[in-house]
Parts: sequence; C-alpha cells; structure tokens
Amino acid sequence: MNDTVTVERVREQQASISGVNHVALPVRDRAEGFRFWNRIFGAELIVSADADNFTFMQMPGGFQLGLAEMPQDWEPLRPEEYPHLAFDVPPGMMDVLKDRLDYYGIPTHDIWTRFRTEALMYFRDPSGNLFELYCHEGYEKAGSIPVGSSYGGDFFPDLQALNYTVWNDPGE
Repeated sequence: MNDTVTVERVREQQASISGVNHVALPVRDRAEGFRFWNRIFGAELIVSADADNFTFMQMPGGFQLGLAEMPQDWEPLRPEEYPHLAFDVPPGMMDVLKDRLDYYGIPTHDIWTRFRTEALMYFRDPSGNLFELYCHEGYEKAGSIPVGSSYGGDFFPDLQALNYTVWNDPGE
C-alpha cells in the first residue's frame, strides 16, 4: 500500500468509474465468435491480434467485446484471465482506485501498460470474479510504468495472487 494512503484520504476521495470498457470472453474460435456477434448483433471489428489470440469488437450500445481464443487443446498463458469485465477509468482515478483497493486489503499489482499510452490493473471481488481497471489514454505515468511481457516489457501480472478470502470489510 502507498504510504501516503490514510483513512481520511480514502474517505474524502470519491471513486470514479466512467463506464464499462469491455467484457472479455473465452471462445473456441475467434473467427466464428466474430461472425456470431457481427451477424446477429451488428458488432464491428476493432482489431484482431493473432499474437495474443484476441479479437476486439465494438458492440452497439457503446462497449467493447473481446474474444480470447482457447481451443480445447490449447493451454492459455493465463487461463485465469478469462472471463473478466473491464471498467473505463478516468486518468486521475487509476491511482485513487488502486489506493482504495490497497486500503481495504484487496490484493493488487502494479498499474501497467501495453503501448505506453494506456494504463490497466486487475483485481478480484470477494467472490473471486476478475475485473480490470482500464484507462485508455491520459494517465500521466503511462510512459514510466511497467510494460506487459507480450508487448516488449517484462511485466506479467500474477492473477492467481489476486485471490483472497479476507479483506478489510467495514461491515454494514
């Protein structure tokens, strides 16, 4: 936890998530998944990245759907990453939200980047569901935070380490 995090600071800072950024789902075949979401629901392709086995689509309604290909015989690098829900976070809120998670004893990892323009971080709720805080652009530290190992850096978030059974639950 950041040493400057105090009870007063956590209580006075309003946490802010501006919306849902994306839902990431495991699929048996990305091309088939895209056809399904495109033809039935009108999804539009944003990017399909073979290196990551991942396809991003823009869904009607303003959110993105990500498909991670996981055929039956494929061992994913991080099977615990899918499914997850990602929230859009304003640039000034990434550190605030990390501080709040840390304060309440929720395991976190470093805020990191893929392309030095965005910032992201995973966490779990008390039931073990995986969530991502995602700032698309404008995070002032994006040029100096760790870069993901699939993108030329050496950062690899340990998603198993985010599991917990007890947190600093203030109760009702």
